[in-house]
Amino acid sequence: MHLDVLQTRLLMAAMGTDDLDDTVHTAPTADRIVPGSAAAAFALARALQHIEALEAIGTSAATMVKVPGPAWVTPVAQLLIKALGSPGNSADADAEGGLADTATWTPGLTLLLAPKAKDSAERDHLRERNMLSAMRARAPIVAVAEGVEDVVPQTLIYQFFEVTLAVEITRDVIDDCLRFYTGADTPPPVENPGHLEPRHLELAFGRSDVSAAHVAMILRGSASPRTTPAISLEHLHGMAPLIAWSMAAAEDLHAFRDGTIPWSQCSKGVLLSGPPGCGKTRAAEAVAHYLGVEFIPTSVAQWMTFRDGDLGDFCKAVRDTFDQARSRAPALLVIDECDALPSRGAGANYTWWNTAVNAVLEQLDGINGREGVLVMGMCNRPDLLDPALLRAGRLETHLHVTLPTLNERLAVLRYCLGQDLADIDLHRYAARLGGTTQATLAKIVADARRAARLSSRPLTETDLEASIVA
Repeated sequence: MHLDVLQTRLLMAAMGTDDLDDTVHTAPTADRIVPGSAAAAFALARALQHIEALEAIGTSAATMVKVPGPAWVTPVAQLLIKALGSPGNSADADAEGGLADTATWTPGLTLLLAPKAKDSAERDHLRERNMLSAMRARAPIVAVAEGVEDVVPQTLIYQFFEVTLAVEITRDVIDDCLRFYTGADTPPPVENPGHLEPRHLELAFGRSDVSAAHVAMILRGSASPRTTPAISLEHLHGMAPLIAWSMAAAEDLHAFRDGTIPWSQCSKGVLLSGPPGCGKTRAAEAVAHYLGVEFIPTSVAQWMTFRDGDLGDFCKAVRDTFDQARSRAPALLVIDECDALPSRGAGANYTWWNTAVNAVLEQLDGINGREGVLVMGMCNRPDLLDPALLRAGRLETHLHVTLPTLNERLAVLRYCLGQDLADIDLHRYAARLGGTTQATLAKIVADARRAARLSSRPLTETDLEASIVA
């Protein structure tokens, strides 16, 4: 069966249409189908392409429908019920989804879902009971679960199912959803869609007046797997202004995603300046993680060394970097060594640099659109920057990071030591290390740990003392 025919029939099933072949009088409409059900329909249609007809599921003795995660069990199961007719039996289904356990088994489709019991022994008992009841019903069995072992006893896994379908949330499925809900001919790309759940689609397609680009941005933010940074926002000691900016930016981003405010009203750029080693780079990673956005690092030096390093290559590198950030929005684009961009009209080769700075300003202004892309510039000498970089809508907020105070040095040492040397008073060490950067404090602890490791013993206060003296 052709893909478009399968998609239409399943979408009509999602609407609750009785006659799935009556596409003349009834056609699928986006306002009558919740996004999770639509995605399930598109994904199931692609999984069914190699089967001659949708009804083949209901005529096979046993079919396994594997879904990407537990959140997709109910949408797919409900869709199968609507497409194949109400089941005679359902076992251990989610009552909230309109499916419930049945005490007696009657002729008709038998639907098996993963038992809800948390205890493994009870789950095994329920699976065996359900399978016996299903086989006694002598009706086609359809199991919907993340894995075969969730619904079938171990002894039957390799001999029970005749047909196995893998329902996957792929880029093609998300493209289908974007076309269906926004009418976009060429939907913007969404990477890592396999991480998406129905709730993410509900959020993205919750409003009918949003563009495909806006929806894709929300989906990208939900789909991207996050990794824990080396340091979290709460451990940015001595960076209270940056923490405050990050919290405000998070509120803006949330309101923008919900459609409460336009992008023009969001905090879009910040300049973080301070001496070398004060933790600016690690702070940027922590901010990106806190905001729940992609972390995209670059530097002026990278732009200058792109290809042959001539002016055309520099400008292309700038455009490519911002294009990458736009394609992965929401994102935090971090530009290090901003002070390598001299103020226009100053110094030698000012004509070359005028064009280079203008190329950066053009991208900061969002000539090609910059929705969902926050920009953080980092430098040691903010006084060297062209004032135009700091205007509203660009790097509009300037935050200066100073060397850590006594209490902040104490907090950094304790954070780096973790549970080690928990009983010693670090105050006297912090007092001796005035004028020390966060990077130096971290290196002192790392050197102390290395000395203990090379001696094959636990870390001691003597190791810390020796590292400070060295």
